[in-house]
Amino acid sequence: MKTIIDLCKISDLNCGLGQVALHLHQNLNELLSHTNNNDEIISYCEEKGSEHLKGEKLLYKKSHRYPFFFRPDCTVWHAIHQDIKVYPSPKRIKKILTIHDLNAIHEEKREDKKAKYLKNLQKKINQSHTVTFISKFTQSEVQKHLDLSKVQQKVIMNGVALNHDLESERPKAIPEDLREFFFSIGTVVPKKNFKLILDIAKALPEEKFVIAGTTFHDYAKEMSEEIKRENLGSRVFLIGEIEEAEKLYLYDNAKALIHPSFLEGFGLPIVEAYSRGLPVISSHAGSLPEVCGDYGLLFDPNSKEEAIERVKEFLEYPTTIELKNDLVNFASQFSWKKAAQEYLSLYQSLN
Repeated sequence: MKTIIDLCKISDLNCGLGQVALHLHQNLNELLSHTNNNDEIISYCEEKGSEHLKGEKLLYKKSHRYPFFFRPDCTVWHAIHQDIKVYPSPKRIKKILTIHDLNAIHEEKREDKKAKYLKNLQKKINQSHTVTFISKFTQSEVQKHLDLSKVQQKVIMNGVALNHDLESERPKAIPEDLREFFFSIGTVVPKKNFKLILDIAKALPEEKFVIAGTTFHDYAKEMSEEIKRENLGSRVFLIGEIEEAEKLYLYDNAKALIHPSFLEGFGLPIVEAYSRGLPVISSHAGSLPEVCGDYGLLFDPNSKEEAIERVKEFLEYPTTIELKNDLVNFASQFSWKKAAQEYLSLYQSLN
């Protein structure tokens, strides 16, 4: 068996796809280290990021200088996300395309650009043998907009890769005496809908809120200005990027995770929160009901009134040890080891 996996996104570990590339690589390497067969999997990426591709079983191949003429020596090629730049041309290669979401067409306002995006994605699908999806919701979304009649389909959910052995650390950006708060995490952009947190804060003056995530977008600047204008600075903390140890601290010390997103193909923070026994109050957008299971308190992301009511509802009931244990057990199904095993089985079935 000879399979090449496009892991070019591993060059940026601060983005979600970079983490997908890293953990898929690590877990495939671990699985292969315990096998005695001749399976050969090659990690394909640019030189930047190749330092993360360690392992005796997974080989490294530098990305091709002329992608349009790329004809790799392999039986199977796996593109781990739909916006890949390189897709090998030979028909003899069985290609696997993983689709995470169709957020691009929901965020884009111009119809011609939406049509162009879908046309390009359909071309990749037409060249593929199998299309995998990270959630049943994403699969249903793609089925609505694109033709999947000529490809095999499979849902393989992403895993959770929190380092539970790491010692948690309080972020320096929050007050030392901050003990009870609601937590939110994600890139601070319009689709994450974090301004809704400010509406909740105004309605519940006794509560405190911590929002972590990259703040490069103007949306984050607008939030900071509103926090200052509405005198919320002593209760709402927009703290920017955090380290893993700090994230563990926030999950472990928060009352609940609030996830108000407009668009999601998966919803990693929800599973991370569950894995630490933290309850979740979430919008019902996209894949979030699927990821929340029976445990999340859901609301319409367009209704601040509904979101406020869900938070009030949460505050009426104590979080029990039994609930925390149930959340941890539910999160255990989202495993990178399991995802890697499913992909390895798929590679083997196509070779």
